Amino acid sequence: MSIGTLFSGLTLVLLLAFAKRVDKKANLFLSFAIAVMVLYTGGLTQFLLPALGPVIFFYVRNLVAPERPLNRKDLLHFCPLFVSFWIPGWLALITILFYLYLGYRLIQQCYSRLRPVLMDRPRFAFRGLEKALFLLSLVCVLSLFNDFFYFVTAFVLMGMAVEAMLKPDIAVQLSTPINDKTEAREKGRRLKEAVATNRLYEDPELTLATLAVTANSSA
Repeated sequence: MSIGTLFSGLTLVLLLAFAKRVDKKANLFLSFAIAVMVLYTGGLTQFLLPALGPVIFFYVRNLVAPERPLNRKDLLHFCPLFVSFWIPGWLALITILFYLYLGYRLIQQCYSRLRPVLMDRPRFAFRGLEKALFLLSLVCVLSLFNDFFYFVTAFVLMGMAVEAMLKPDIAVQLSTPINDKTEAREKGRRLKEAVATNRLYEDPELTLATLAVTANSSA
């Protein structure tokens, strides 16, 4: 199994790293994460295992906040590599779990900055990524008790890579961040006035689309 995981994983690493996509920078982090796991499960090296958590974290950050570049301070997250030979496997897994939590929190912070929109569709933009982080967290916990789940971790990352290559090559469109709460309150006030003035609450065929058109025309 380790040889098969090694070759299939490294193949995905090359395909993902050289794929010309809008999220290529994020995919570079994902490809590195896969390389770390397949090299570990292949028995070649465990030196890079402490880097898995930060790499997944920066992968998530590049997806939810692509405008934030990697700076020198971010490199401090990889300092454990200098003492990786003395880091036990259970401690490396705990640090990975910590960074998975940080990645999940990044997604929630991204959602909290969005301006509410009809149907709340942007809040589902990273639902697949959230599920992948949860699955990785579960597998990492199980890896504390059985080394077999390291292979499962590699398969989950490879599945994320396949999904990244197969999804449409378009940037995730999110709502405009809320920068001015006064503006948001003003729009809410105008919407209430439009509903009251036009007596929209009496229209049995009122839809969100017609409500939005009415609100825009009254602005």
